[in-house]
Amino acid sequence: MTRNIDELSNLRSETPEQYFGKMRISKEQKAKRVEYTKKANDILDLILVLLLTMDDKDFSMYAYLRDRLESELLSLMNEYATPDDYLIDYASDFAYNFIDVTRNNIENEWFTSSDRALYNAENCANDFHNYIEYRDAIIAGKTHKRWLAEPDNKVRESHQKVDGKKIPIKEFFRVGLARMRFPKDYEFASAFPRELINCRCGIEYLPKTKDFETTQSYRHKLNYDKQINSEAQGTSIISYPVIGSPNNISISDELQIKPKQLQEIENKISMFKKKVGITNENPNIVLVGEKELVNDDGNYNLKTNTIFYHFFPKDEILQDHTIIHELFHCKDAHRYLKNGINIKDIISHERFVFKKKLDKLGINKNNVNTIKKEMGKDEAIALSRQYEAGKYDEVYTEYRTYKIMEE
Repeated sequence: MTRNIDELSNLRSETPEQYFGKMRISKEQKAKRVEYTKKANDILDLILVLLLTMDDKDFSMYAYLRDRLESELLSLMNEYATPDDYLIDYASDFAYNFIDVTRNNIENEWFTSSDRALYNAENCANDFHNYIEYRDAIIAGKTHKRWLAEPDNKVRESHQKVDGKKIPIKEFFRVGLARMRFPKDYEFASAFPRELINCRCGIEYLPKTKDFETTQSYRHKLNYDKQINSEAQGTSIISYPVIGSPNNISISDELQIKPKQLQEIENKISMFKKKVGITNENPNIVLVGEKELVNDDGNYNLKTNTIFYHFFPKDEILQDHTIIHELFHCKDAHRYLKNGINIKDIISHERFVFKKKLDKLGINKNNVNTIKKEMGKDEAIALSRQYEAGKYDEVYTEYRTYKIMEE
């Protein structure tokens, strides 16, 4: 865990009681953090005094102070809980960075001030207790957790976005570009210090509730050891595969989906594959969040044989339509590849072939917006524009999709 601390932008002057008093945590949690802060502050004050009195060229003294600070922190932690590998690594990294940052800024008075010692002590207390509370919650059998952002104008936008979000206890919150099990999770979010430093968010650990009750057949787990990095329409998407998915489904880290909803999607995809005629194509399927694929409901990437599509819990018809449409694109592309068509020429070939099919069906620019019963105005306009633009592959795919939907 490597921390790149930019402390100059975090000057502060609140007492521990004021600092933790505003957080959305219990009185007991606040009291523990205040107590820990005062003890850590004494340690850091002493280290800063020693740094001011030493020869700035005596590098062995810097090494001694790093080791001493690490040892003092581990002793303090041991008063509350036995340090495990996470805490041992944390103490080592904290000590190294605190000494190194001080040495590199020794001419700046703030870096050896009591204000900086207090600021770091408060962050250190929060770091420690956030991890211990997470560890204790798992031991206590808690199954879920809810992120609690501070209700003020200082909270980071990325933290506010996850406020109130509930997920299974061992899964990750997506905070900006970082993945965290709990606020200030240095093990997994150390590459994004701006999401960690001075974070005042809290977390609530929950027993199994009605919202999360599932039967065994609806349970699903994500393989977090196999991160999938992909791109659709110029947007980078990070997803994790669903273990045991019969349809190669992975879920974007921007999306939260309940097990029962996922099971329903699995069942529908299996059914639609049969109707479309998918046999050996075996596409990967990525369910994406609402802010991904901004310009489309779905997308098929032939190079990676991947279908990306939005999860629409409130619009089942649109969701079904999207996956059927993209399955047709997958089926068509593989058929032409098998017939020796170059991957770069597939779209132009499809448009040539599908224009003839549309002509045979009597579908033209004057009646293309009638190929579906009760077509909405916006849908009809979009279909007409696609035809006029020569996107006959899209028009014919829409025609086939509507036919399946009408069955």
